[in-house]
Amino acid sequence: MTRNIPNPSRLSIGKKIILIFFGMVMSLCTLEIGLRIGGRLFLSYQEYINRLAIYKKGTFRIMCLGESTTAGGNDSYPFQLETILNEEILNRNLPKVKFSVINKGIVGDNSSTILSQLENNLRLYKPQMVIAMMGINDKHIKYYEDISERNTFLFNRLRSFRLLRLIWKDIMSKQKREVFCKTAAIENKPEAEKGDIQSGLMKGGINPRRVNLEEMISKKFRELKPEVADSVSRYLALGLLYKSQGKHLESERQLLNAADLAPPIEFIFYELGRCYRNLGRYVQAEKALRKAIDLNPQYNWAYLVLGQCYQRQKKYQQAVEMFKKALEIEPGSDAAYIALGWAYQYQAKYQEAEAVFKKAIELNPNNYEAYGGLTVLYTAAGRSDIAQEYSEKANRLSLQYYPAVTVQNYQKLKKNLDQRGIKLICVQYPLHSIEPLKRIFEGQEGIIFVDNEKIFREAVAKEGFKEYFLDMFAGDFGHCTYRGNRLLAENIARVLLKEYLNK
Repeated sequence: MTRNIPNPSRLSIGKKIILIFFGMVMSLCTLEIGLRIGGRLFLSYQEYINRLAIYKKGTFRIMCLGESTTAGGNDSYPFQLETILNEEILNRNLPKVKFSVINKGIVGDNSSTILSQLENNLRLYKPQMVIAMMGINDKHIKYYEDISERNTFLFNRLRSFRLLRLIWKDIMSKQKREVFCKTAAIENKPEAEKGDIQSGLMKGGINPRRVNLEEMISKKFRELKPEVADSVSRYLALGLLYKSQGKHLESERQLLNAADLAPPIEFIFYELGRCYRNLGRYVQAEKALRKAIDLNPQYNWAYLVLGQCYQRQKKYQQAVEMFKKALEIEPGSDAAYIALGWAYQYQAKYQEAEAVFKKAIELNPNNYEAYGGLTVLYTAAGRSDIAQEYSEKANRLSLQYYPAVTVQNYQKLKKNLDQRGIKLICVQYPLHSIEPLKRIFEGQEGIIFVDNEKIFREAVAKEGFKEYFLDMFAGDFGHCTYRGNRLLAENIARVLLKEYLNK
């Protein structure tokens, strides 16, 4: 029997290449099947509710597009909007129509991702109206092309191919960051000559501690056996991919797999901490972040996220301690000063909050989030005249730095919907001016705009921002509480019924 078994060493080079190719194809097929099965197994509750809307006959369908400010369950504004619209129809004896609101908000999305999914969502849900509140995450789009254009290339439909492409882009982005770091150091030659390379990098928009962290991680990976390093890299890539899609449970699973295989690496525990924070599991978040800090006591980002966890639990003093620790490690971090300012403001310590917000502006005069923080501070303190002044500064700066990709994607959204005869409602974020959004469509007709600046400013001045916001992640606004989402939904419903239904 053994005489008929071919000896691998005697196989020709051509046959070896065929076997290797066959093995690679089978591996990719297995990965593709696994990703697709996993995607279906982890279909979210919100998606399940959305699918039910397809089977509701005779309803007026509205599809809401956005990020974490749109996503959510029964507290979200789309869920409340459906209830409010249907109640108004009954209470005001309006012509009978049943509204069905579809929530396509995804945590961590940017406008390019939203546009890349638009064709499929329109085909699946067939809405008569689309509400868009997007763009707040576009400032994080770096080092990759606009993905909103539909690509019919076969491989782009394969999830395994997209995963491999994501990993490749991550590698390339790290190389570009290294080049940018070197460029920043050269452009800041006076500081470099004094030996203050860190100052030069920070002025160039680079956090040198994060760069050093990446180098340290690479060093630890080099110490691993190749097959172990490969598995850990895959788990990390999947974990970060799921996190970017708002699938935090799946992200947790992959990050835990990476932690089980690798030696203790602070980056993995830091990402786990962020994952648990997003899930609201603060005890586990603190444990993971403390582990990251034990491994690297100079990891200022871990202190910042830990402080955010304390702040969400209303443990403000502990939050202040963490933010101050982050500032001890990196005194030039305007982000840490803004976080500290909000911690003080939650405790109604307005003088301390004012001082640190102004320190953030001193470090970065173009940080519109700091101006937004002062706007909310003075509004809550009843100093409306000064609040208006800082609001105008914040709006002017945010307009100046309005990402080009946001403008392009809003225009593409409008063009796509016009071709299908679908009405577009553009909603501005709470406390933000509507004017930058209107300028995107200057000279164009057929768009309904929802201005949320005045109603939220009045509500915050009357009852305090904690009644309407869970946090202030965007600088001058944040994720809404149930009441905040209720106010948002009521305002959208009012505009919709008045301007679109003419009631």
